[in-house]
Amino acid sequence: RPGWQTDFILHRLDAQIIERPDCLVVRTPSNPIFYWGNCLILPQLPADDELPHWLARFHEEIAGPQPASRHVAIGADVDFRGQRLPRREAAGFSLQVETMMRLVPGGERVPSKPPRCAELLQKGGQGTLTLDDATFLRTECR
Repeated sequence: RPGWQTDFILHRLDAQIIERPDCLVVRTPSNPIFYWGNCLILPQLPADDELPHWLARFHEEIAGPQPASRHVAIGADVDFRGQRLPRREAAGFSLQVETMMRLVPGGERVPSKPPRCAELLQKGGQGTLTLDDATFLRTECR
C-alpha cells in the first residue's frame, strides 16, 4: 500500500503488519488504543453496503485479539473522489481524508548546489579561501 508506507516506518518498530488477501492488518499489542497502529488498510474504498463485513473483519483481526482496541479504524489507499457513505455516516462513522506524498521509483533527484560552490571549490584548490568561504563550502556545498 504505497501511500501508507511512510507511516509504517514507525509502526515496524513495535507493530505487527500482516498482509491478508483482502486487506493489510496493522496491530500494535503494546499500544491497543493507537488508532492507526491498530487498523485495517484496504486496497480500495469498499461499497457502503459492505460496512457489516468490514466491522466483522476488524473485530476478527484487531478487537478480538486485543479487547482494549475499542475503536474502529479502517483506511483505504485510494484517491478519494468525494463519495458519500450514508450507511457509515448513519452508523456514526466519520470520514477522514488524508493527503500522502509518495516517491515514485526513479523520481529522486540530487539537489542542486548553489552556483557559488563551484567558484569556492576552485578558490580552495588555490589555497585562497577565507574563513567565511570555507564555512559556506562545508555547510552548503556537500
